[in-house]
Amino acid sequence: MTDRSDQESTTPAEATWSPLDPAWIPCERVARTIDAIVWIGLLAFLLFGGPELFGWHYLGLEPWLRVLWIVFGCLILTRAWLWPPVAYRHIRWRQTEVGIEIRRGVFWRRWITVPRSRVQHTDVSEGPMLRRYGLARITVYTAGTEFAEIALAGIEQGQAFALRDALIGRPTTIAPESGRTE
Repeated sequence: MTDRSDQESTTPAEATWSPLDPAWIPCERVARTIDAIVWIGLLAFLLFGGPELFGWHYLGLEPWLRVLWIVFGCLILTRAWLWPPVAYRHIRWRQTEVGIEIRRGVFWRRWITVPRSRVQHTDVSEGPMLRRYGLARITVYTAGTEFAEIALAGIEQGQAFALRDALIGRPTTIAPESGRTE
């Protein structure tokens, strides 16, 4: 009988897949809801303001267009609320000794591997929504054409900076608030 404790230890190449930060779900829900409201408002403006402002005529289809507008609004608001948890379950990433690997996709699955030797530079960015939830987006720029820019949004801010440092081979990180080396 062999000792399994030696066999179960993982090397960096066999690192486990990490999910996004769970705070990504409400962050994505809010962002998608804002997008949905903008689209619903734009369609309402065209549907209800079009005849008055532009002289458009819908040939007696106004009642049906209003019903379609309500259905469309309900569908995209429902999708804005229900889709993020589904997408969250299908996005994973891991850092290996070779580079970074990203798995994503619900219907069409993509496995992206970025070797460290191909990394040109990285960006860590935080928009207002991500910053509100303590999250960040890391973008990895590579030498090449097809996947010259790979982004991973929804990881914890400190983890994003640590991943950036690991990908570019920097031993320390600079705290964004203070500008001091940690």
